Amino acid sequence: MITMYHKCLAMNTCFEVILHGSAEGQLKAVAEAAMNRIKELESHFSPYFPDSELNRVNKRAAVEPVIVSEEFLDVLEVCGKAWKVTKGAFDASIGGLVQAWIESRLSKCASDPEVLRAWVNSVGWGKVKIDRGKRTVHFESEKLQIDLSAIRKGYTLDQLVPIIRGAGIKSALLHGGARTIWCFGKSPAGTPWRVGVRPPMAKAPGEGNLTAQVLVYLPPRHMEDVDNPNWVRAHKLLAVMEVSDAALSVSLTGLEDELAANGSCGKIISPRTGRPVEGLRLCVVTADSAAMADAVSTGLMVMEPEEAQEVINTLPILEAYILKNRQGEWGSMPVLERLVPNQ
Repeated sequence: MITMYHKCLAMNTCFEVILHGSAEGQLKAVAEAAMNRIKELESHFSPYFPDSELNRVNKRAAVEPVIVSEEFLDVLEVCGKAWKVTKGAFDASIGGLVQAWIESRLSKCASDPEVLRAWVNSVGWGKVKIDRGKRTVHFESEKLQIDLSAIRKGYTLDQLVPIIRGAGIKSALLHGGARTIWCFGKSPAGTPWRVGVRPPMAKAPGEGNLTAQVLVYLPPRHMEDVDNPNWVRAHKLLAVMEVSDAALSVSLTGLEDELAANGSCGKIISPRTGRPVEGLRLCVVTADSAAMADAVSTGLMVMEPEEAQEVINTLPILEAYILKNRQGEWGSMPVLERLVPNQ
């Protein structure tokens, strides 16, 4: 049996495909098809390409209905579903508000509740009008812009699922930026894929530099180690999750400097208040859709744990963990609270 690794840079992050099977030629062909699909979707969803479909829509949709591709229409419908099930806690229409924070237009007047209220009232997914028949999208507010940063990696991984399954591959792991993961079948060891969750910037034994990698694939050689609490603590793991035929996504605060250096907002903005989420928070969600895991984990970030539990109870979420709001830095080992859906 062969395990093959392929990587590509897209959407300002690293995507990786890990395939396990017996036919090297087939694995290589599937990996190349996956990389090509990622690059294709990047041309639709990337804010870093001036001529991307996302930028074209954000420039024109407040002026007139814009005809969009099937992929773009599909991701907008996923955004709308996520907005509804999270009761507006996930809202991809706040791109203009996020951009205002990036450009620091709001930081100088964030103490003025009227300014923030005006921004919050000018956006909202209810102002995004989609015509499925005409395949168009129109914005009812000139301040409204689509921000796909919290869902595009998950949606992209979901689009690779037919490629992997269509080729008959039974064992695979895909990830986008080590924040969103899709696990197929069992790992090469014949067990569920094991993914560790650790605080950002934590350094595990043997690592020379601090890392922002939050989700860590644990190879089969660590199959017994993860059952040892001392090993888990030594490797700075908050949790070890077993995943098979499901997706996993993590959202968190505490990486403002790293993200801002890459031209991102560096903060999770609450669509309810218009303000950044304060303190240290982290949410991990597993689901049968990477896009939905992305969106729900982001939405949970702006909720208190009690509301988060209520939302989880209404969704087809497999498992979720949440770190309650706390102050300080990611230096200590906080405890994740598990949210168990009522099935």
